[in-house]
Amino acid sequence: PATNTLFVGAVDWCARVQLKRDTADVPAPGTIWFGAENAGSTLFDPPDQARGWVTAFDAENGLVRWKYRAAYPILGGVTTTAGGLVFTADLGGELYALDIASGRVLWQTTTGQSTGGGLITYLAGGRQLLAVAVGMKSPIWPRGAAQSRVLVFGLR
Repeated sequence: PATNTLFVGAVDWCARVQLKRDTADVPAPGTIWFGAENAGSTLFDPPDQARGWVTAFDAENGLVRWKYRAAYPILGGVTTTAGGLVFTADLGGELYALDIASGRVLWQTTTGQSTGGGLITYLAGGRQLLAVAVGMKSPIWPRGAAQSRVLVFGLR
């Protein structure tokens, strides 16, 4: 609220969908179905072409204040702090702390696992902490994890 800014994570990964002409063979609930005639490897561009974005929008007029281009799609939460930080993570396993005003990377580390979940900051024992759920399991993202975990970092 102090910056009157909205922060949005995004995926830039192209897909070419040739719609099925007949939808009589809709799969059971809970299975992935794109309604595409061209399923499998011909549906999406190669994963190494996928990118992510964090965009800061002015909440009053919708104008873009800044954009950060990540190496992989951003599906993880985008969390802001009163201390002027924006935290997020990408599907390549990178965790970022961006400057809230400029989008400049202030800190970055590799988690070793894709992130598609939440990031939170909290105070415990007089110390500010950052927790992130890593190891997203995905039937379509090839770098999905076999096992998930929660990482906790201490902020200075």
